[in-house]
Amino acid sequence: MADAFLTSILGEANKMILKESLQLRVPMLFEVALFAYCIQVCIGRRNLIAKQNAAQGIAEAALAAFGGGIMVPVLLHDQNIHVFPLAYDYAILFMASSFFLVHHFPAVCDIVEGVTILKVTFSSLFELARCRIMLTWLTHANMVLPASNFPFPVIGPIVCGTLGGCGGALIVGGGLKALAKPSRGMYTAFFVSMAYHALVHCARMLSASDGACLAACVFVAFRIHDAVDAPSTAAAAKPQRRSRRIATRSSARKSKGD
Repeated sequence: MADAFLTSILGEANKMILKESLQLRVPMLFEVALFAYCIQVCIGRRNLIAKQNAAQGIAEAALAAFGGGIMVPVLLHDQNIHVFPLAYDYAILFMASSFFLVHHFPAVCDIVEGVTILKVTFSSLFELARCRIMLTWLTHANMVLPASNFPFPVIGPIVCGTLGGCGGALIVGGGLKALAKPSRGMYTAFFVSMAYHALVHCARMLSASDGACLAACVFVAFRIHDAVDAPSTAAAAKPQRRSRRIATRSSARKSKGD
């Protein structure tokens, strides 16, 4: 029904382009989205990156970004599934480039977060990349894990999908302590994994393509909502810089008076 509705509005050709774009199947779109993903991760860690050297900063940012791609292959223990950052050279190259941009050119953060259209674009690409990575690990788990108490694996794919979507937050966020205050990314990873697995693999109400498009739309919608409503890091830093200037001036006046 939804497919027919989109066809009536967009036409068959435009509908297919939209679906391919949401799943990052357009040539080079996944690479662009992955680079935007790395940029967003580094922007979110800009205060830490400013104090780190290249080795520490790139390593921690890579763990934050691709932690799920490290944990899930270890849990599945399948020789045909490899750790994502090591099996995809662009991932580390993009992360290293993003680190150096944010570390040496902090104005990049201000531009990306200060210009609304750029903020929405980078946020959308971030979520499309996160969604594709999450569904990739969920699908792998569904194929690799054997059925136990039900005709199909139930819990395992949802856990692997959740870790694929937010595993990095557990690695750099203090392990299970990060679950004390779950982020929006953790919630979306869990509930979207559960809904996708139920509708696509268990009930078979949606095709894998339609389920992926629906998941991508949910991810992007929540991210854009947060990006538009939340003040940018640059905007939040302005009052701090202003207070520092005022404190510096007042101390200078006191020293002159003395």
